[in-house]
Amino acid sequence: MTNAEATITENAPTVAEPGAHVAQRAESKGAKILGLIRRPKGATLAEIVKATDWQKHSIRGFLSTAAKKHGLQIESTKTETGDRVYQIKK
Repeated sequence: MTNAEATITENAPTVAEPGAHVAQRAESKGAKILGLIRRPKGATLAEIVKATDWQKHSIRGFLSTAAKKHGLQIESTKTETGDRVYQIKK
């Protein structure tokens, strides 16, 4: 085997056997947020902060962009205790 052949073989991508366990990519933080606000009661801003470890202004920016980008109607309300709750309107 020549050096060129060895390099090609060593750098060739590996393919999993059919039925082999392949690690899944972790769910994105954006997907977590959308999952939380799709719940029937939505999600409080505090719950979203805890799930994503994002700052509140980042979450509000994401929700604004996601609503426009995905054509979602995201409703923002306050509870009697003053907690902000977000949910997708159907």
